[in-house]
Amino acid sequence: MRVCHRAEPWDLHGARRGTEGASGRFKEENTVANACFDFHAFRSRLRHPVLGTRTRGSEEPQSLVQTQREKIKEMMQFAWQSYKRYAMGKNELQPLTKDGYQGNMFGQWCRVDSEAALDMVPADVRTVGSVCSTDVFTFNASGDHALRDEIAAFCNDYSSKELMGGSSHLFQEALQKTPGGLSGATVIDSLDTLYLMELKEEFQEAKTWVEENFHLNVSGEASLFEVNIRYIGGLLSAFYLTGEDVFRVKAIKLGEKLLPAFNTPTGIPKGVVNFKSGSNRSWGWSMTGSSSILAEFGSLHLEFLHLTELSGNQVFAEKARSCLVLGELGGAGFFGKVKVCLVSISRQVRHIRKFLRKIDKPFGLYPNFISPVSGNWIQHHVSVGGLGDSFYEYLIKSWLMSAKTDTEAKDMYYEALTAIETHLVNVSPGGLTYIAEWRGGNLDHKMGHLACFSGGMIALGAEDADEDKRAHYRELAAQITKTCHESYDRSDTKLGPEAFWFNSGKEAVATQLSESYYILRPEVVESYMYLWRQTHNPIYREWGWEVVMALEKYCRTEAGFAGIQDVYSSIPNHDNKQQTFFLAETLKYLYLLFSEDDMLSLEDWVFNTEAHPLPVNHSDSAGRAGGQL
Repeated sequence: MRVCHRAEPWDLHGARRGTEGASGRFKEENTVANACFDFHAFRSRLRHPVLGTRTRGSEEPQSLVQTQREKIKEMMQFAWQSYKRYAMGKNELQPLTKDGYQGNMFGQWCRVDSEAALDMVPADVRTVGSVCSTDVFTFNASGDHALRDEIAAFCNDYSSKELMGGSSHLFQEALQKTPGGLSGATVIDSLDTLYLMELKEEFQEAKTWVEENFHLNVSGEASLFEVNIRYIGGLLSAFYLTGEDVFRVKAIKLGEKLLPAFNTPTGIPKGVVNFKSGSNRSWGWSMTGSSSILAEFGSLHLEFLHLTELSGNQVFAEKARSCLVLGELGGAGFFGKVKVCLVSISRQVRHIRKFLRKIDKPFGLYPNFISPVSGNWIQHHVSVGGLGDSFYEYLIKSWLMSAKTDTEAKDMYYEALTAIETHLVNVSPGGLTYIAEWRGGNLDHKMGHLACFSGGMIALGAEDADEDKRAHYRELAAQITKTCHESYDRSDTKLGPEAFWFNSGKEAVATQLSESYYILRPEVVESYMYLWRQTHNPIYREWGWEVVMALEKYCRTEAGFAGIQDVYSSIPNHDNKQQTFFLAETLKYLYLLFSEDDMLSLEDWVFNTEAHPLPVNHSDSAGRAGGQL
C-alpha cells in the first residue's frame, strides 16, 4: 500500500464519485488529509470482489442457505433499528429499559454482566457503598472473572471515592454524567456489518452520525485495547470498504490520542489513557494496579500498522525517538510537561513483539500480566481465554496480513502453539479436547467462552504449519470447536456459558451460577465460520443455525437483543444490554457462515479481534478483482 493522492469515495454500488458532499461535515478534524491513500489502486489489488461473486436479486433461486442468510440480516436490521430508536449516539442499547448506556465503557469503569458474578466478590467488599451492585460494576470485557482478589481490590479502590457513595442508582446516574468518554460505540462497531449485509439506508445513517456527531475532542479516560479494536478497527474497516475519507481521518486522529499509553520505561503500554492530561495508568484490578495485560498490549499490531500506512509521513511515521510535546498540564498531581515518544507506530508494536520474544517465558508460555515498568512477569497465570486470547490471534494474523512475509510473527505463533499444546491442551475422560488455564504449574480444568475462538485460529494457521503438522492442527481445531459446541448443546437454551469445567464427573458445563451467563458472545460462531471455510463440512452450518434459533428464542426482546443470566434455565432472565460486539462480530460471523467463501475472502482480508476486516498487504498485481464490489 502507498500513500498518494486523495481517495475518491465509493458508494455502496462501487461507483466513484466526488468528495464535496462529505468533506464539509468533518472539516474541523480533517487535519491529516494531506497524505491520502490511493483507494482505487488498493481495490484493484484484491483477489476477489469484496462482497463476492454470487448472483444477487431475483436471478438467484431462493435456497435454504439464502433464506438463512436473510434471517441473519433481518436480525441485524432489528438490532440496529432498536439501537437507533432508543439509544442512537450512546455506546450501547439497554433493550429492557429502552434507553442507552453511555458511561465510560472503554475507560475507567468496567462491567459485570450478571448478578451471579457478584458471588465472586467477598461480601464485605460487595456492600461498600453499593459499588459492586450488578447494574453498576462492570468487569473489563477481556477480564477473568475467576480473579476474585483482583475484583475485590478494584472495588475497594473505587469505593473510597466520593463519586461512589450512595445507592447503586445514584452511582449509575453519576456514571452517566461522567464527562469526556467516547460515544457511539455501537455505531462504529456496526459500520462494516451494515455494509457487508448491504443495508444501505442503515449504513448511511451510521456514516452520517460519524461525520456529524463523532467528536474526538473528549477528555476522560479510555481503554487502549477497547478503543483500538472497536473504534479504530471499525473506522479502518469502514474506510477500506468504502474509501470514505472521514473514516480514515478519524481513525488516525483517534490513534494519536492513544499514544501516551506507550510512555513507559519498557515501551510496553499501560491499559488506560487519560485523553485530557496525556497520562496513563494500569487497570486498578490488574494485579494491584501495576500490570499491563497480554491480550491488550499484544493486540495492537494489525490496526497500528494500518494507521502507519494511512497516515503517510505525519505523526505515525516519525523517526524513532522523536517526541511530541503535549503541553503543560495543570495540577500538582500530574507530570507537568509530558513527552510522549512518537516512534513510528509500527516500530512501537514491533518493539513490543521483540521484547516479548527475548524475555524468559515459563515453559515457553506467555503469562497474562507483565510490569510495564520493570518488564518482569507479575504472575504466572496463562490463559488462551480472557487476558491472553487475542495476543496469539494477532501473531498468526500478522503473518497473514503481511502476505506471509512477517516471519517473526509466524515463528512466535507456532512456538507459542507448541507450548500451549504441550502444557495446556487436555482430553477429558469423555473424549472432549479443551485448553486448560495454567497457574504457576497447576491447571484449572476449565475453558472460557472467550477461549473458543481458538478453534478458528488454529484452523486458520494450519495451512502454514510444517507439513507434518498441518493435518494434526486441522484435527485439533475441529476437536476444540466440537467441545465448544458441546458447551452449547448441554444447556437448556442451546447457548453456551461464560466458562465451563471438566472435573467432578462433569464435562463442558458451568459448575456455578456465576459462570452460567451468556452475553451474546461471538467466539463459538467465529470458529464455526473458519472451520466451514476450511472444510465445507455441513455440520458447522447446522451448529450455526442452532445458535441463530437460540438467539431468536431466548435473547430477542421487544426492543433489541440482550444476554441471559443462566443458560441452563429455559425461562430467560435478560441482562438489559445489547453488546456492541453482537453487531460487530456475532451477527457478522453468522452471516459469513451462510455466505460464499469469496465474500470478504480470507485471501484478501484478516479480521481483527472485533471482527473488523483489514486488508492483506498484496504487493503484486496478480489475480486482481478489478476493483469490483
